[in-house]
Amino acid sequence: MLVALLVVMALAAPVFAQAELPPGQVEVCRQLGIEPEKCTERAILGKRCLGINCQHQPTDLKIDPVVLSILVGCVVAFAAGVIYVKRTANEKSNQKPQ
Repeated sequence: MLVALLVVMALAAPVFAQAELPPGQVEVCRQLGIEPEKCTERAILGKRCLGINCQHQPTDLKIDPVVLSILVGCVVAFAAGVIYVKRTANEKSNQKPQ
C-alpha cells in the first residue's frame, strides 16, 4: 500500500510542481524560448550560460530524485523483510522439538 502511494506521488510530482510556477518564471521562459509546459528552473538554468558547461543541455527528470530514493529504499526494505521471514520460517521448521 505504501509503495503504491509513493509511486502515485512520484508520478504526480511534476504535475504539482508545474501548477506552482510564479508569474516571473513564466515570463523568463517566454524570453528564453522555453515552452510553458517545460518551464522549470532546470530548463531556465540550462538556457542561461552559467560556468564552464554553457553548451550542456539539462536532462528533464521524469521523477524527483528524492522520491526515487524513497522508492528504491522501500523496495530494498521489502526484499530484506521477505528474506528475513523466509529464513526465520526455515530455521523454525528445521528445529526439532525437545
